[in-house]
This record gives sequence, C-alpha cells and structure tokens, in this order.
Amino acid sequence: MKLRAIVLLIVPVLLLVISGCEKEHMDGAMQTARSVSVQLQTVGYEDVAETYTTSATFVSDERVEIASRISGFIRDLSVREGEAVKKGQVIVSIDPTEAQSSIDEAKARLTQAKRKAAEAEAEYQRYRNLFEQQLVAEQAFHKIELQHQLAQEDLRVAQSALDQARSLLEYARIKSPVNGIVVEKYKQAGDLTTPGATILAVEDPTRIVLRTFINEAYLQYIKQGDAVRIHLDKQQQPMMGEVSHIVPSADPATHSYMVKIVIADTSRISVGMFARVDFDIGHKQVITVPTKAIVTQADLPGVYAVDDKDIAHFRMVRTGRRFDDTVEIISGLSEGDRIVVTSQPAVKTGDKVSG
Repeated sequence: MKLRAIVLLIVPVLLLVISGCEKEHMDGAMQTARSVSVQLQTVGYEDVAETYTTSATFVSDERVEIASRISGFIRDLSVREGEAVKKGQVIVSIDPTEAQSSIDEAKARLTQAKRKAAEAEAEYQRYRNLFEQQLVAEQAFHKIELQHQLAQEDLRVAQSALDQARSLLEYARIKSPVNGIVVEKYKQAGDLTTPGATILAVEDPTRIVLRTFINEAYLQYIKQGDAVRIHLDKQQQPMMGEVSHIVPSADPATHSYMVKIVIADTSRISVGMFARVDFDIGHKQVITVPTKAIVTQADLPGVYAVDDKDIAHFRMVRTGRRFDDTVEIISGLSEGDRIVVTSQPAVKTGDKVSG
C-alpha cells in the first residue's frame, strides 16, 4: 500500500515537470520566430568574364651566362652572389699561360712562313725574268708561280693564327657585358675552366618580366597585347600587366607554352617573387550574390535563404571568384532563390522576415 501511494504521488509531479518543459519550449519557439526587417534579393545569373588562372614568377628578362673562351686556371673571381657589377667591369681573371703559349707557337709559325714566303718570292721573280727571256719552259714557270702563291697563302694563315691567339689572350680578363647582379657562381678561384664552361650568371634587375606557362588548350584565347590581372599575396588589389611575348613552341613534357608579361611599375617587384595571373578567355553565366550577403559560421561561408513562408534559414555555399561588390556562388544556391542581403537586427535561422 505504501509503494502504491508513493507511485500515485510521483506521477502528478512528473506530469507537472513535463508540462512545464513543454511550456518553456513553446515560449522559446515563440521567442525564436521573431519578425525581422531585411533587404531581400532574388538570386540570378550574371554574365561575367571567364578567366584562366596560372602561377607565375618574376624573372629578369636579361640573363647572361658568362663563360670562358680559353682554358686555364681561374686566377681571380672575387664577385659574390647578390653583388652588383657594371658593364665593362673585369669580373674574372684566368691564368694566361696557355694563351701565351699559343701566341708563342703562332709567332714561330709566322716567322717560318715569312722565311718561306721570302724564298718563294725570290724564286718566283727569278723564274719570271727567265720566262720573259724565254729561257725556261712555261710549265716550269707555272710550277714556281704556284709555289709562290701557296707560300703567300701560308703567310696569311700564319698571320691570322697569331691575331687569333692574341685575341684569345684578351679573353683571359672577362668583362661583364651588362649592368646587373651576380645571381649564380658555378666556379671558384683556383678551378680549371675550359672554353664554353659557364663561370657565373648575371641578371639585369631593372628588366623584370613575369613568366608563366599556359596549357595548350588555352593558347587560342591568349595573344600578344592582352591585358591580364596579376595577384600578389602582399597586395589586396591586383596589378595590371600586358602579354609581351608567347613562345610558339611547347614544352614536350608538359605541353605548355611560356608567356612573358610586362608591368609598368616594377619598383616594388623583386626577381623570384611569386604571383597568380588571370587571363580573360571569354564570358559565361554564373550565379552571383552581393558580397555583404555572405556570412560565416564556424569558418564556413553561407547565406540566409528565405523559404516560401518567409522564414530565414542559414545555408552553406561554396564561393568562387570575387568581383567589385559581388561574389560567385559555385554551389549551394539556385536561380530564383531568395536571400537576405542586409537586416536590422542581424537575422537568425527561424526568423520571419519582411522586406
């Protein structure tokens, strides 16, 4: 009997608690379904420029690979990476021993050629006098004449070889062909260098261009003189550039074409900086919404969509490109959807909106 009395006592209490919770829930629901005045907009398509974006790097348009024309040990190479050099400045000195040996050999050959040429000249003059007096046969005279011509040709070759050897000696002191910055060193003082071996590289930092590569599928849309937008991580507003050159042959491995872009002001640009380039390749229809309609919840972008009963609901969206005051919606909205652009106070899910 006691147990039954206790049960009969508990049941009314539970009913009272449940009734109170239901009332609290109803009151909360009534508070949530508030009315908010908002600015509404019906989602639609907009005609926008279709772009093709590539990564790019700022490079010097004048890079010189400096190599030796003679063999020898590098006697002096004091410039360092990052050091500025001037056009005509001696930047590499090579031991001229081998070049001097070539000069000495060329001088010896020239001396010998001169002696033979002198002997041939004397013999030719003697035979010519005899031939004019008809004291030697014509065939014998022509033989001496040919030997004279060959001796003169040998003399010219020997003189040319000496001139060339002397010019090579001048290459023992290598001068910078441009004003620029040393960007790479492939050799050090004391290393042996040979003709054609690159010693260092110099770039002109004042002639900076942006270099990128485009896929062959987009080559037909891009031409010299096109304006492009350039995005740098440290700048919010894009820079404008112009396509200056398109290399007509593709890389066989990547099937991409190199494109060079020039910009008017390079004062804040350094060689090696990274950028992104937008090429306009046509137009397309995309869904856009005002930028101020985008709200973020838990780091996820979304908008407040309004249903046919004028109730607002948060809806996540995937955004794309940003324009002046609108943003592209890749997914999450369809044409004809109604969204909240602005509201006062801030709209929440479940609010009944008017506007």
